Amino acid sequence: MRVLLLSLAALARADPDSYLKPLASATGPEAALVWIQGALIPAHEYTPLLQKIQAASGLKLWIGQPSFTLDTPEPALLPHRIDTTLKMMRSAGMNTTTIFYGAHSLGTVFLQMYCATASNGCAGQILTGGPLARTNYYPSFSYAVPTLTMAGSMDGLSRVTRATEAYYHQVQLAKQQETFPVVVIEGMNHYQWASEAPSLLEKERDLKAELTLDESHKQAATLAAAFLALRVGATSRGGDGDTAVDAVAASTLAAGLRNTAEFVAPIIGAYESEGSRHFNGPRQIDGPGADACVKGGCPDQSSWATVAQGIVAGSLPDGWGFSATNEFVDCSSTPLTGGEFHLPTITNSSATKTVSSTTYSQCNWDLGDAEDTGFVYTSASEIGTKLSSRQCIYIKGLGKTDTPFSVDDPQFCKMANQAAYAWALSKASPATRARYYAHGQNYTFGDDISKAGGPLFLNAGITYKDNGDAGVEVSSPMQKTEQDYWKDHFGPIPRPSIIPDPGCFHYCKLLSPARAMEWIYVDGLRRHYSLGNSSSARAAALALVEKAR
Repeated sequence: MRVLLLSLAALARADPDSYLKPLASATGPEAALVWIQGALIPAHEYTPLLQKIQAASGLKLWIGQPSFTLDTPEPALLPHRIDTTLKMMRSAGMNTTTIFYGAHSLGTVFLQMYCATASNGCAGQILTGGPLARTNYYPSFSYAVPTLTMAGSMDGLSRVTRATEAYYHQVQLAKQQETFPVVVIEGMNHYQWASEAPSLLEKERDLKAELTLDESHKQAATLAAAFLALRVGATSRGGDGDTAVDAVAASTLAAGLRNTAEFVAPIIGAYESEGSRHFNGPRQIDGPGADACVKGGCPDQSSWATVAQGIVAGSLPDGWGFSATNEFVDCSSTPLTGGEFHLPTITNSSATKTVSSTTYSQCNWDLGDAEDTGFVYTSASEIGTKLSSRQCIYIKGLGKTDTPFSVDDPQFCKMANQAAYAWALSKASPATRARYYAHGQNYTFGDDISKAGGPLFLNAGITYKDNGDAGVEVSSPMQKTEQDYWKDHFGPIPRPSIIPDPGCFHYCKLLSPARAMEWIYVDGLRRHYSLGNSSSARAAALALVEKAR
């Protein structure tokens, strides 16, 4: 039976292992690049890209192309398939120990695991349509093998927001521009790393490319060749010393990084405003640094929550200003569960004429984000936030004791959500904004959904109702309580000392500015601008995008 299964598996393999010899015109040092296919993409479909890498490189570059059962890489078979391909290349005359590796999509997951084992001798790796795993980022960047990550801005499977996260940790924080560069190729999608017909999944989920296949391959090949040249130079001089390396290669990679820095800046700003667990807010509930949280209180915070509190406060009279702070917490934390109550507190300073409020937040995420595939949203689905009511900001902060609860009648959560969307649109690049206006599915905003108690509010999630061409309607659960909530609802019954005053709140499940930004860059385009969509308006949209660049 085992022999039969192995025989069937062998027959199922669509492509044989293959290789490309170095170009006769190549004069540089000898090296090899072994390429691992993505899921359901035959290995030979990467040949056009790999040929362009050969042509762009001055190295005597061998290219190995292992192939897997059902055209899908398998981690258990990866070492064997790589060894088989290398033996073929050595038998054909390859005489180098400088072996680089590259991969696409699912292949990037397994390749980085393979290269993390030092005995496998990876000189470096190139990841396309898939980044280094998040486990390498916290508490500090820790991957050992030099890696070039390339991403398409129109990638609908491994979203550009996930590539931005890689840039943030590898380049912006760790300053590993030469050793771990991350470059976004604007206009390229997921499918274009290969060739021929897109897979069924790519037809379903990928976005339309705004470069031709040849243009995408040329840009990718130029960057890959530059990375290989720099790494061969680093190897030959025994490390990353001061010895000069290929100036053209260094300049090429630097230009790609500069363009990427400009492209990802608004995305980074949105995730930092959220206080993303994947960016600047790891120390929150369900973040990688959650161990730093004590009794339900965490060190990191969401700056967007303070913007929302400012919207609730409004413009204060008589020359008074307003400020707010935020802290990530377990919003359901109580002393009964070993935590603490985390409730907004209003204070004032007559010296500075400033009213202040503490706020507390807890984020939630889509299922699948923790698996780190880049396939689902990486932004929080909501920022659940405990805010102070406008009534009590006036009463406790300004001493206006006759302020009615009706001042909290406005749809403050809806207003904050509209502000997050408007902020994201204003910060997105002109080309991205033009594309979204031409082909994006709009966000609209429904009324706040009133909840009659803390547990009901905490258990309710922000809703995203897809109304087709009319847009996606965003609506927030909300809970608000007047100053005299206990007396108004429980009459003469005294409030037990162990129960905090339940008055003066205006809670909201907030739309994250990062979710709004991710919608504008990726998911809001799926309805009309997916790879499988044949919209006749595409040419007009491309013209708008090009005009905005």
